[in-house]
Amino acid sequence: QKIRIIRMLKSISMQILLFTLGRKQTILNNILQMSQSKAEALGVSRSRFQGIKQRIRENGDLNLNTSAVRRLIQN
Repeated sequence: QKIRIIRMLKSISMQILLFTLGRKQTILNNILQMSQSKAEALGVSRSRFQGIKQRIRENGDLNLNTSAVRRLIQN
């Protein structure tokens, strides 16, 4: 029975991980599609926004816990 519980926990962990990765990818795609004027209206400078988009394009990843990115996400 312990083995079954461990397998179930692994399955749940994998589902949470896949959901989280899917959500993050959606956020990154939304930022890439966002216009410069909208980003500026949300309080993110032009150069900062361009740097964020460049980082997404180059690395495919981004730290979501920065003040500029949090402003973009909260729209």
